[in-house]
Parts: sequence; C-alpha cells; structure tokens
Amino acid sequence: MSHDQPSILVMDDSPHSRRYLSLPFSRASWSVQELDPMGKTLDFLERLPCEGLTAAIADWHLAESPFSGLEALSAVRKGNGLVACVLYTIWARGEEWISVREDARKTGILALEPRNVNPEVIFKKVLEEVKRLRPGFQEPRQTWEDYEAWIRPEDHAPGSRLEQAIELVGKGNLVPILQGLFPDRGPQRPIHYDYLKSGFSGSRVFLLNDPSASNPGPRYIAKVAQGDNGHLTLSKEHTLFHRSILGDNPNLQKLVGYVAEELRPPMDQGGPVRGNDWFGIAYREVGNGTGQVTSFRELYLGDPETGPEEKRYRQLKLFLDRLYSSCLGNWFQCKATASRRKLWAASLPPTGSKAEACYYLDQKKKLEIFIALAELRPRASILLDRLCGARAVKTFIHEVKEFVELGWCNSGLAEAVLFHREFMVLEASTHGDLHAGNVLSLDRKGEMYPFLIDFSEFEEKGHPFYDYARLENDIRLRLMGYEDGSDILDELLAEWLNREERLKMVIEERHDNELPASPGSVGFIDKAYKLIAEIRGLAYQNLSIGLKDQSIRPSKESFSAQYTSALLHRTLISLASTDIVPQKKILGLWLAHSLISRLGTLVGKMTS
Repeated sequence: MSHDQPSILVMDDSPHSRRYLSLPFSRASWSVQELDPMGKTLDFLERLPCEGLTAAIADWHLAESPFSGLEALSAVRKGNGLVACVLYTIWARGEEWISVREDARKTGILALEPRNVNPEVIFKKVLEEVKRLRPGFQEPRQTWEDYEAWIRPEDHAPGSRLEQAIELVGKGNLVPILQGLFPDRGPQRPIHYDYLKSGFSGSRVFLLNDPSASNPGPRYIAKVAQGDNGHLTLSKEHTLFHRSILGDNPNLQKLVGYVAEELRPPMDQGGPVRGNDWFGIAYREVGNGTGQVTSFRELYLGDPETGPEEKRYRQLKLFLDRLYSSCLGNWFQCKATASRRKLWAASLPPTGSKAEACYYLDQKKKLEIFIALAELRPRASILLDRLCGARAVKTFIHEVKEFVELGWCNSGLAEAVLFHREFMVLEASTHGDLHAGNVLSLDRKGEMYPFLIDFSEFEEKGHPFYDYARLENDIRLRLMGYEDGSDILDELLAEWLNREERLKMVIEERHDNELPASPGSVGFIDKAYKLIAEIRGLAYQNLSIGLKDQSIRPSKESFSAQYTSALLHRTLISLASTDIVPQKKILGLWLAHSLISRLGTLVGKMTS
C-alpha cells in the first residue's frame, strides 16, 4: 500500500470555485495544484502535469479557454492512465450532457450529474475512483471531515476517526491529560472518549463518559490544544468561565441548566511551554449522561431520511427558543445595562484598555477584506449588476471601503461618520463566538437542548446583539442551501435578495408559522429566512421588551442600529473567509451595502 502523499489537479475558470472545491483535499493532507485555464492554448494540453498525479477534477465549461474540461481530463488520462478523473458542471442541457457523459465514459472519466458541485460529493467520488484504479490505496491519516466537521459519537468500540484523532494528538499526550483532568478515574473506573471535532485553531474536542456505570451521570466534553497558543487560549477560557459564569457570588448572573457546572484547569507543566506540549480543559454536562451530542450545524442540516423539513424547522425553532429565551436571555441579556459608547471605531484600543467601541477591524482584517473584494469583483459584477443596475458592484465595493476606512455611512439625513459618534448601547455578558459549531445539541428523550462550549471570546460587558447576529450570519452564509448543494447556484441570488429585502430588522411579534412544504432549494431558503426572523424576534424579546430595567429600553431606531452594527461586523469579516462559497460572498457584499445604507439612515434619524 502506498503511503505517499496523494495529489490532485483542480481546473476551473473561477479562482473561488477552485479554492472551494480544493478545501476538502487540502484539509485531508492531499497536495493540491490549482490550474487556471484562462488564456491557455490547445498546445497546453500536451504539457499538463500528469507525472505523480493521483486525481484530477475539472469544470466542463471553461470560460475563455479553447478547450473544455472534458478535453483537459482526456489529456490527463492519456498522459497517465492511473489518474482518477472527475468532470462536473453547474448546468447543462439533458441531451447534451448525455453525450458528454458517454464521451467521458469511453476515456475512463466519471461525469457527475449537473449541479452536483458539492465539495463533499466530489471528494467522495474522487476517492472512490482512486480506490478503483489503485487497489490498496491508503488515505492520509486525517480525513477532511476530521479537520473541522462534526461526526456522531462512535459506539463504545473506537472507530477509525477516533483512532485518527488520538494519533494526531498522540495517545501519550491524551491519556496523561485525561488523567490530570480526572484524577479520580483509573483502571477500575475507565474513561471512554469519543472524538467530536477539530477546530481551525488546532484544538481537538472529545466526549468523555463511563460506559460501564449503571447510572452514567453527567458526561464531560474535553478540549485539548497544543503549544503556546493552546495554553493561552485554554487558560483564558478557564479564567473567564470561572470568573464570569461560575463564580462564588450568589448574585452573579450565571448560565445554568444547559452549560457546564465546572471547568477544570489546563495541566500545569511547571516550566516553559514547548511547541509539542498539550493542555486540556473539560466542561461538565448538565444532564443524565445519555443522549446523542451533535452541533447546531448538524442539527440544522440533518439527515433527509429522518423526516420532512417542516418537522426539522419546528425542532430548530424550539431549540433557538431554548437557547436565547430560557438560557442567554433569562440569565444574562435581560439583565443588561446601558452605557454611552461608540458603535464603531477606526482601530483596536491600546492593550489593556477598555474598548471605546463595540466594533472595529484591525489592519490585517481590513487588508484581507479588500483582497477578497478584488477577487470577488469580476463575478459579482456579472451577477449583481444584472439585478441591481449597471456599475452596482463598483458602488457597493466603494461604499464598503469608505465605511471600513473612514466609518462613512451614506445618508441623506445627516453626515454619518460612525467613528466619531457615541450612543447609548446595551452591555451584557456575551459568549462572543456563537457560531453553529460552538452551539451543541443534547438529545434528552427526543428533545434537543443547547449546550455551549468555547468561551475564549466571552465578555462580561460585551454587546449582546452579537450573539444573535453571529448565528444568523452562519445560517445565511454557511448553512442555507448546503443541504442539496444549491448554495453555489447563481440563479438563486435573485431569490436571496428578494428574501433579504422582505426581512424586517425589528420583529416585535413572533409568529408560530410553520414551514411551508416548498420543494427543494426553495424550501431550504424558506427555512433559513424563517429561522433568521425567529432569531431577530428573540433578540427583540430579550433586548427590548424583556429587559429587567425598562428605563434603558432602546428605541426602535437604537435597537435597529445596534443589531445592524453587529450584523455588519460579522458580514464584513465573512467576506474574507475562505470557507464561504463565492455566491454567498456576493450575497454578503450586497448585504454589507444594504446594512451600511440602513445604518446611515438610522444614525441620521437618531442625531437629527
């Protein structure tokens, strides 16, 4: 069996699509070569790099290229018959694709069904083709799913993903960490650990329990990380959790009933931290120690075989109510205070000083956003200019840059430069990183209850609107349409914009509407925007009508300005994210323009 690093060639005329489809391969430790066919001649096909190649994928339509993706893959197969080749396309006429598929089959190329351009599907199909052509092919230890995605906990017998995770951490590191976190356990009381996920920071998360106990009791979720960054992150998380969430003060606002009762400290090595040192903390689950543990992302996407989308929508709606009303709202956010602060500032505050504003972007992040906008502009111009008018994208990008650099909001009511304006804003304990991977779901007798992890961004006096905008942003830009891969279809952009324009920022009354039985991608869009509306309704319930101190209740303009600021901050950051598909970034660009314009109007009303 070969232990060499597998390699893949990715051919697409869009740099965003190349990057998007390359992600699962690079994260699974494949060597990835991206090839831009634009401007190449037919002679280039004779020089395609075939030596040492494991697989190749190509888009059938290659704009501004004299050859098609099928011709390019055929040249690869001619140069190396062991290369697994997969052809894809977003759109093709039925009869035309039948002919293309037959031509592909004759040369040993797998042609996927049109629109089936999903990185998970393509990764799976490529792997199947490689194993067919190379019996005994061995994948790298780390699958792309182990890099960041959630999996269901294994049975008591360790599975391959669990073994890979333990190998990556090193059993010699993991076992001492668990023994240090749980000194009362030993050979007579073994700890069973199931792998849950890995994060971008390099941390690993495990679910711990005692499968031999007749009454299992609470389980623990252990998080381990490596080196200086890991030690600093876990130490900060431990300190924040004990000081702000547990604490000794009986009057302290606490997260109870759904989150950890205790958090154990990192292992103390008693010396300088080395790059290969591992550290760990553990959250204790409040519950009976049974039931499946998943992430909100997994709960949202679900399994098509488990039931209709209407049922899943009702389950998600109830889950969000438990997260925001019963948990964050009642225990933290309804007890918010108010202070006079800027909504936005031009730069980071000095180290050790209190932030003068709720939101800001550092220079590195600004540069990343500007680079992303330059890459996005050609494709966005084709799609958005058709929907919003000539040169719309040029205007949108200019507005974003003016805001990021100067805080300028286009308003006909007043000069709206946010970097120099202060307002009364709400402050409350805020998780700070409430994305779909940090919100866990515990299944208790068929009912799903929230359980939060990762408190490294927790703030005692944060801007509570961010905990709503963060999850809303994840639903819109990462989850919506991922169910069937329709999040990469250009033709859905018009429907997305239509839904955005109909969505209210202030939702005073929450309605118990069920999801219409719309088929396919339309139903997935409907689910997403109804849940976004539910989040906004919960925000208004907790941060306006439900405030304990009604004297600080924000006006509708103030509420809208604060929510808009939180959502704008997250949207701008998302423009530079590498795990969001180009079509959703184009939606994000339109949304950023809309939010900046709305913010200018609101500030004008509040200061006129």
